[in-house]
Amino acid sequence: MNRAASTPPEPPGSPKKLRILLAEAGAGELARALQELIPNLGSECQLTLATSVPTLVPTIAAVRPDAIFLDISLCWPEPLQVVRRVRGAAPSTPLIILANPADKQFAALSLAEGAQDYLLKGYVDARTVERVLRAALERAAVAAESPEVLRDALTGLYNARGFETLAERALQRTRRAGGTLLILWVREEKLEAVRAELGSKAAERLQMEIAEVLAGSFRRSDLLGRVAEGEFVVLAAEAGEASAPLLGHRLETRLAQQNRAAGRKFPLTVRVGSRLWSAESDVSLETLMRESAAAAGAPIAGNAPRPELVTAPQGNRAKD
Repeated sequence: MNRAASTPPEPPGSPKKLRILLAEAGAGELARALQELIPNLGSECQLTLATSVPTLVPTIAAVRPDAIFLDISLCWPEPLQVVRRVRGAAPSTPLIILANPADKQFAALSLAEGAQDYLLKGYVDARTVERVLRAALERAAVAAESPEVLRDALTGLYNARGFETLAERALQRTRRAGGTLLILWVREEKLEAVRAELGSKAAERLQMEIAEVLAGSFRRSDLLGRVAEGEFVVLAAEAGEASAPLLGHRLETRLAQQNRAAGRKFPLTVRVGSRLWSAESDVSLETLMRESAAAAGAPIAGNAPRPELVTAPQGNRAKD
């Protein structure tokens, strides 16, 4: 592992290294997880360790990292100020925060300062780090191509184009890994009633609330999109059939919390349809989304329906 070393230019035609900067007081559980993960990343990887805040920004300039992991315990007494400095030094580089469970509030606040995700100590392993890192790198690459056309201006979630672009990549990655993922279609039930009685601004606020509920119900590495008026879709990576009841419960809990607001005439009410997709499936993303939308059941602030596993017919195994 390099320690704050400068990075010379790569010779023309040489394979691009994946440069990861880890800002941590010492080689802890995240460093171990990254070192375990490196052989699986599919490219040559350079891992650099910065052990103090004063060396952090100079190291960013020297290494030019593709991703930054920042242990927030290194940043006291002003952790969010350090996050801002890192974002200022590398505004387009994915920043992932590492925090003690007791400091989770600061990790969550760092998302508003531009961090893309956070990990909690004690829950860090190579598989989790790989999922978070790959999602961060993928989103950064897509955003660099056309950031203004991938986000929904109303909610900040991905729009239809952004969601479909990243979801196609997620399907390819899941197929290579031999895994499964879950697609959930979420439809706001009261949107037209709100629009008719309270106006278009109230309908917009309602959709913004649904976006907030979804963001609080799913992992930051999951894909969230608003693909039409009142229509939302979620891709939960590495989610199996057993994940569906847990995700349904989280969504139900968040809806109930939001609906407890006093003086609410129209409670948030959604229909949810879901489909599980396996690596052996030959079902396209378009079909998967259409089927999950068609499966949206009765209005809920309750449990989402149990998803149906989508797989290829016997003898029709999909080819990479």
